[in-house]
Parts: sequence; structure tokens; C-alpha cells
Amino acid sequence: MKNSVDIRNLDEGIVLLIETTNAIYDATVIDNADGIIEITGGYKINDPTRAVLIGSSWRGNRYPYKLVKDMAVELYFDEEKLTTGRLLNLVVFGPEDEWHYDLEWNV
Repeated sequence: MKNSVDIRNLDEGIVLLIETTNAIYDATVIDNADGIIEITGGYKINDPTRAVLIGSSWRGNRYPYKLVKDMAVELYFDEEKLTTGRLLNLVVFGPEDEWHYDLEWNV
């Protein structure tokens, strides 16, 4: 799918800077097969928190484990479901910040 990133294709330790219409989140891939991340950001997640990235959704369409431009991001943490605003941009950082790639969706 164009303009999307599937977390299952990312190595563990990859860091994602997720920019939505409402907030910015910092997430580290812990277990890519199960969508487990450690995330901080927004007004609900102040401390690093383990979460499950469910995927993206918009108007009834769901894309498991994917971060899709212009769709809401869904995740579970502390037995609570969080649905973000639309995904505007995504920056992917390699382990130890060895490299990064800005998808530049907001340009």
C-alpha cells in the first residue's frame, strides 16, 4: 500500500516519530511480529509505555500493523484503546540514530 509503513517489516529497535493532527509520538519497535512498541507522547502517554500498535483505520477500513498516511493510528496501552488524529508524517530512525528517513508526507 502506498504511503504506509508496516511495523512487521521493521527491525526491533527502530524508532518512529509519529506526527498526527493532534500530537507527536515517539515509539520504539519492541516486537515487530506482534506490533509491540514502547511509546511516549500526546497528552495521554507521558512516560515510556508498552503498547500494541493495532494499525490504522479510517471510515471502517482497517489496516493491521500499518501506519497509513491520513488515517487514524490505533493502539492499546494500559488496557485502554487510543485512536489518534490523522497521521500527517512519519520519520523512521535506525538503531542508535545511525540513520533516519523522513517520509515527508507533510510536504
